[in-house]
Amino acid sequence: TWTTGNDYQVFNDLSEGIYYIKEVSAPAGYVINDSLESFTIDEENPNVEVSFKNKKTVVKLGKVDVSTGKYIAGATLKLSRVDGGMEDITFISEDKATVFRGLAAGSYILEEISAPAGYVGNDSNITFDIDAAGNTKNVALKSEFISISVQNKQLHIDTNGVSGYEFQLLSIDNQLIDTYKVSKN
Repeated sequence: TWTTGNDYQVFNDLSEGIYYIKEVSAPAGYVINDSLESFTIDEENPNVEVSFKNKKTVVKLGKVDVSTGKYIAGATLKLSRVDGGMEDITFISEDKATVFRGLAAGSYILEEISAPAGYVGNDSNITFDIDAAGNTKNVALKSEFISISVQNKQLHIDTNGVSGYEFQLLSIDNQLIDTYKVSKN
């Protein structure tokens, strides 16, 4: 067992025979290559070179419209590690996923800093893990869900018991009809 560096690992005086090499861990930000490589040392092949190719981890992030399932441009999002092991990355969502390559295995938090125009911010934090194989697993979604609906010609706003929100009801020509503040009763 050895850890790679910038140069080749050289093994001298190997006996003739068939050998196998398997990667047991990948460098940070890369997906482990779980293939088993074999090579033969004999009179015809006294020197053999074996190399492993690793792909970088790939994570796709963004804000999605809950009703259409499509990505929404304009949200300010922040990506950070739970253990603080990287500098936070703040980015603006696009109408497609934002791709991050080379994130090391570990636990991450995706936080919405501000919602795009026309959308309500949900103060959500999504925690997810990246494992050694480059797979992501959603661990938790913490959010203050807001529901706005019209029933029997009445406007209903449900902020799931959270106060401090303010909404404006506008006419089709963008004229203010009324302002609603949500406070605890």
